[in-house]
Amino acid sequence: MTLLRKEGERMFGVVLWSDPDQNRAVIWCEDHGNLAFLSSEVVQGVEACAIEAGDLVRFDIVDDGKVRRAENAQLVEPGAYPQLVSSLQTAADRKKQNEVQKFESSGTKVVPIDVARARTPSRTGFLQNGHRLRSI
Repeated sequence: MTLLRKEGERMFGVVLWSDPDQNRAVIWCEDHGNLAFLSSEVVQGVEACAIEAGDLVRFDIVDDGKVRRAENAQLVEPGAYPQLVSSLQTAADRKKQNEVQKFESSGTKVVPIDVARARTPSRTGFLQNGHRLRSI
């Protein structure tokens, strides 16, 4: 059983996503709790835009009740986990495919989301494919 870290404690995490233009990042925390969000100009002497997916960082965790934030982040090892994001995506894709196969084998029809969206009327009264709704 993993215990969640208390606010203010230092922890390690791996950057899953970063936006160099906005100086933001999303971090997978070592305690496997909620993801932590980093929004900072500087990460212990390194510009936040230098942080990339797969980097190992250490930070203070702050939970304000709405979101977990990473503060006082320090870049520990650039590129420590270069395949983590693709491994997580592969696992998610497999899970999704297994769920689809489960529904299909039970006789349930699975409609791809893009088809479902095309059938859904927009707020303007037009379907997304450009056809106007008609009253019956």
